[in-house]
Amino acid sequence: MPFVSLGVSTRGISAGIGPRLGRVNVGTRGVGASSRLGPLGVSTGTGWGGGGSRGGARRTPSVATFERELRRAQKNEAIESWERVNHDLDLLRRAHRERFPNASMPADQGVKKIDAEKIESYASAAAVLGISVFRRKARAEAVEDSKLAAAEEIKRLEEEAEAEHRAQRAELQAEWDLLASNDPETVMVAIEKAFADNDVSAAPIDCDGAAATILMRIGPPTDLVPECYVTLTPGGRKTVKKRTKTDFNAAYAQVLSSNALATINELFAVAPGISEGRLLVIQDSPSHGARRVAPLYCGRFFREELAGANSGPSRDPLEILEAADGLISFKGRTREVVPLDLRDEPELSSVVVEIASSIGWLPPVNIVHDVMPPLGQGISVSATASPAAALEEVAASAPAPVIPAPGEIGVAKLVSDYQGHQYEIRPLEVLDSLTPLHEAVTLTRGKRLLGVRMEIRNLSSERLDDTPEWDLVLVDGLGKKHESAHIASVEPPLGGLHLEPGDRRVGVVCWELRNKERPDRIQHKYAESTWLLGGGQFNPHGRGSVDSDHVADELLPLMTEDGCALEVSVASVSKYDPQAYCEYPLEEVEGNHFVVELKVGAIGPPPLVVELFDRAYLIDDLNQQYEPVFAELPGQRFDSLRLNAGSFGSGQVGFLLPLERKPVSFQLTLDGVKVGQWRVPLGG
Repeated sequence: MPFVSLGVSTRGISAGIGPRLGRVNVGTRGVGASSRLGPLGVSTGTGWGGGGSRGGARRTPSVATFERELRRAQKNEAIESWERVNHDLDLLRRAHRERFPNASMPADQGVKKIDAEKIESYASAAAVLGISVFRRKARAEAVEDSKLAAAEEIKRLEEEAEAEHRAQRAELQAEWDLLASNDPETVMVAIEKAFADNDVSAAPIDCDGAAATILMRIGPPTDLVPECYVTLTPGGRKTVKKRTKTDFNAAYAQVLSSNALATINELFAVAPGISEGRLLVIQDSPSHGARRVAPLYCGRFFREELAGANSGPSRDPLEILEAADGLISFKGRTREVVPLDLRDEPELSSVVVEIASSIGWLPPVNIVHDVMPPLGQGISVSATASPAAALEEVAASAPAPVIPAPGEIGVAKLVSDYQGHQYEIRPLEVLDSLTPLHEAVTLTRGKRLLGVRMEIRNLSSERLDDTPEWDLVLVDGLGKKHESAHIASVEPPLGGLHLEPGDRRVGVVCWELRNKERPDRIQHKYAESTWLLGGGQFNPHGRGSVDSDHVADELLPLMTEDGCALEVSVASVSKYDPQAYCEYPLEEVEGNHFVVELKVGAIGPPPLVVELFDRAYLIDDLNQQYEPVFAELPGQRFDSLRLNAGSFGSGQVGFLLPLERKPVSFQLTLDGVKVGQWRVPLGG
């Protein structure tokens, strides 16, 4: 057929229609047109029909490609975010490297310069004002007179400037002298101004002679230390890795120590007369919706000693803090910074309580409570003894108890006070696990409040003005004596009595006991009178037997080092993939992750805070022991669990074992001693 041609190739069949000058081409690649005249030719495609080709339009990306690009972008965004927050962390950890210029007397602004030419010009212009330009002689005389007036004005202004300059220098000198001589108000104002821009807030609370006391408030670890950081893979690519609990706690300790040291350095820089700096670091610790002061560090620094310590650029600030007559507490193998126990620090306890009161927070738990001095004759207490030591000394000097027959609740006995007034005491009932009267009073962890309701009757012929609860000691089943807890009394308290002859009063006397301690008897310090309440020590669960393994799901009764009774069981042990529970990519590690599900019940009466993360081990088939790892978990991590009496809670602990190993048992320790071990067959 004329002007028609067919072609067959591996790409398919094509056809050309028409002469060379104007030919239409149809094929699998679409419809096109071409034109040739001699050796020249052009061609084009119409875009109709046909599939794509190497030279055609770009292919639409697949869904998998789009998702891959999206994940890459999200990963890069996550990496950038973690890099930013870790950069902020690095700045906090390097705060102590900042060098603060030493304070010096401020330079004055000098004598105010007087513009003589301007004054003369104004005076001359004012002098000829209103004089005609044609009266040249009058204008000249007026200008000469204005020069004399201007000279006098200039002299007056210069004298005023000199006087103002002298007054300014005197004021600066006086202010500097006050600062250098440690005037309390001047020093505290200067310190407040210097601390205003600090990343970690601090403020002066006292200036006494050459010593200043600084209060620094630091946030909780979760607010300052990111849980992840950016590192490089062996191939040099950036990846996000989660901090171990040890690294997390170490980073927080570095932030605390670095900023504490920077605060003291700045104190010595802005207050040249201060030679001793005292630092108290507190943290805001939530407590049932309220805020409680948690003291984390207390130390004393001396200018000369600190100058030598700061001379080494690589010196760890935490070492400097610990060497500065300081108090700081760490817990467990991961060295977690925990609040200070101030029960043996009466002076520091009073300072912290005063701070808590001034800012409207609850006081710390572990402090020395104020105890009124005991009344009595023949009792001598050392003036330098601490309140706790004084109570022990008084209890030790009391008469030997006379143990009566059982059943003396409701039995009235005659006693005498230190003035010889006779009155009758009748115990009515024993009240266990009471709630303190004052909201600010918090029981020490592991302890409870026990009370005895009593009736007091004045049998003397004179008015009785006494506080009988001071004279009553509670003795537990092991013979340990407990002084009454005056500030923790419940309604109605039995203190500060003013009884007329024949009058009576019913009230409650309280004692603070450990959960494992049982009340045995009440003993009067100065009279041979004792009321039996019931013997024995509360320790029904002991520490648990470890002679043989316990099966999973078996409740094992234990007792913590704080005397709190609890029950623990292992619900399951399962292998899992942390990446499935993490929003960002994790660094690949060799080994298998296992999660142990624990169930814990509180037996003791007070609320119990259970922390088992640092006390757990997983044992493999070669009897190798593995510590917990800080990895993503399917459920709630067992960092800290608060339980009320009779309630149960659950949590998870994660472990990483080598690929060829499998877990066979789970072990729990308290006070470094193994107290429980369970056989743990793998769950689903």
